[in-house]
Amino acid sequence: MVGQMIIVGFRGDGINKDTDDFVTLINQIKNNQIGGVILFDTSTSKLLKNISNADYSNIKNVAQLKDLTTYLQSLSKTKLLIAIDQEGGTVQRLKSEHGFISVPSAKEMGTSLPENTYNIAYNLGIKLSEIGINTNFAPVVDMGTSKDETERSFSDDANKVTEHAGAFAHGMNDASVIHSFKHFPGYNGNATTAHYTLVDITNTYTDYELKPWKALLQKPFDLSMVMTSHSINTNIDSVPLSLSPKTIKKIKDLGFNGVIITDDLDMLLRYNQYDIKTIVKMAINAGNDILLFNNRNFQYDKNRGVKINQIITEMVKSGEIPASRIKESYRKIQKLKKHIK
Repeated sequence: MVGQMIIVGFRGDGINKDTDDFVTLINQIKNNQIGGVILFDTSTSKLLKNISNADYSNIKNVAQLKDLTTYLQSLSKTKLLIAIDQEGGTVQRLKSEHGFISVPSAKEMGTSLPENTYNIAYNLGIKLSEIGINTNFAPVVDMGTSKDETERSFSDDANKVTEHAGAFAHGMNDASVIHSFKHFPGYNGNATTAHYTLVDITNTYTDYELKPWKALLQKPFDLSMVMTSHSINTNIDSVPLSLSPKTIKKIKDLGFNGVIITDDLDMLLRYNQYDIKTIVKMAINAGNDILLFNNRNFQYDKNRGVKINQIITEMVKSGEIPASRIKESYRKIQKLKKHIK
């Protein structure tokens, strides 16, 4: 049950399955110590500390990626979540130079009709499904309120964000790919900045930014997830919102009872706000169902999945995390996975 709550990044493209890193990943999947993986391309993997021009990407081309996902899926006793960030624009791990379809940015899609956004997402979803990717961490529901960072947002108009984020999710859903509305309740237009510093939205966030969330979460699709934001809003809580029970309560109050996933928890480690055990404990006790670890950009550990699993298991045994929390998340995750074809 604990393993189902963990998604991690890894090294390797599956061409050489005998590398120490890849064998370790294989064992974690076979032993149910993780419930999913997240894929990255070369440009992202080169952000790794202390790695000089090394290529640890998971993605080379269409044929290689399909072979990789098929193999990984075959190892798992239950449906493995194979996830990617394919928002469009600057955030798309599947590049056209490697044979994948290029996706416009959210900002570009937001200037067109919602029907066009649906078609883009549906066609993308079909391609993702064909190559074995069943989870896409998109669409972004954050409002485009920051003057210097708007490409990842559909619009600064709440109605347009609602229409296009809904259309994108609808397209993913119809293509049988899980989508993730992100990042609740928003980064106030600073989602990319949040990868490098803790974003404080206390003095800039307004209830207007909740309008799309209210509309989208009241009528979620079968394959909907919600990703929580690491932003700080002291009007809500003194801790990052992804670790706050008040955040999860608000999501549920808006009508969403599905799977809730954290944004990359390695970001919180980079901020040096908390240690790993504290982050894991707070995230689960707040009500998050899946913990996401990039395990590439800021640090890497081939045993990351099993170590996180051990931390959670030990805290359940000690009573720091209620067993009921694990069981609740497990039920929600299994219900979601039943909708994957």
